[in-house]
Amino acid sequence: MKVGDMVYVVDWGKHYSEMRRWNPATEKREYTFPIKTKLPDYCETDFHWKQITVPNLTLKGVPHKRNPTKVVDRIPVYKDYKYKIIEMFPHPDETRDVTLLLLASTHEKLKELKCFAIVELSGVSELTPSQFADTQFSALIEANLGKWDRDKLPERRQGIPKEIISRFYDEDDRVLFGSRYTKGRVEYEYLEGKFSTDGYPIYIGNSVLYDGKGNEDVKDKGLIRPFEFIKNYVEQHKKQQS
Repeated sequence: MKVGDMVYVVDWGKHYSEMRRWNPATEKREYTFPIKTKLPDYCETDFHWKQITVPNLTLKGVPHKRNPTKVVDRIPVYKDYKYKIIEMFPHPDETRDVTLLLLASTHEKLKELKCFAIVELSGVSELTPSQFADTQFSALIEANLGKWDRDKLPERRQGIPKEIISRFYDEDDRVLFGSRYTKGRVEYEYLEGKFSTDGYPIYIGNSVLYDGKGNEDVKDKGLIRPFEFIKNYVEQHKKQQS
């Protein structure tokens, strides 16, 4: 990448939020990093959030005179911006072999309020965040195909990416809690056969959530199956051996 390229930030964990710092010796706010660009005021990501408001009603159901609305949520819109690379420079800490970028947003609205950000080179991509995530997910799937041996699974699933773990939910969501039955979600986790060395699903384990709701919050109802179906599905390798 080079100065002038258009990019998206795909890893905000590599963003340096503090761009200016108060220096008591000079009694001025000074740049935290050795950049040449003069930054406008209020250009940091802190000023690029969208506030979601709703009417702030009195007990009588009419808006308050002083504060007619109230904020119920804040959305970091700066994460959706497309950015232009303005500067590239090494990290000032010589022990860190990292290239930093000074980015300026290119969104059409609020041109006078561009968003500036300093991000590590490895935290940006020419792909949109969703495209980048899809690419990363595809690479993760590819790297785990035919990898896992049912007889050599790591303890407590350490090392198994959560993204490749599948699950079923027992359609019987009545579970015993103490001396009485209540609604609970019984979850069975497994790896699909494409991830195993023998081509058959690998059962990982099960858990029970005693929440009084059972399967009510399961979004994909197709994952709710009878126990016998789940057992036969995750134990296909046993049939092959017999």
